[in-house]
Amino acid sequence: YSRVQFGKLDQKAGWPAELSAGGTSKLDYQVYCSPKVGGLKVRSTRTDLALTQGKKQINKDLKLEVALEGAYEIRNNKVIRAVEQIEEQGANEEIEAKMSNTKYNGHIKSWTNEAKAAQLNRFIHDY
Repeated sequence: YSRVQFGKLDQKAGWPAELSAGGTSKLDYQVYCSPKVGGLKVRSTRTDLALTQGKKQINKDLKLEVALEGAYEIRNNKVIRAVEQIEEQGANEEIEAKMSNTKYNGHIKSWTNEAKAAQLNRFIHDY
């Protein structure tokens, strides 16, 4: 079975818990706990054996380590990967284009550097 690593799993807010399954990157799978909806959800870019094994392992680990009320079943959902979403929306390209702009006494370049740093820090702290 796949090795599963859980980050913080906030049951009230439904924050993502990172997991690594089948030697893939941690961003390939995200687990969300949403008691309001009534279950855990796995968002995945992959639909393969590693995901199936990872889901089984998550269910097993949750029964052992996380005390949740009721039966929580893992369901596949459509994928929303933060990095791919940013790339699809063209945010990185737009920031890169602005970095070459030197109007306003070079402030645009410094502002885009600050925006990139803030974006990277938010991504690191959120995941």
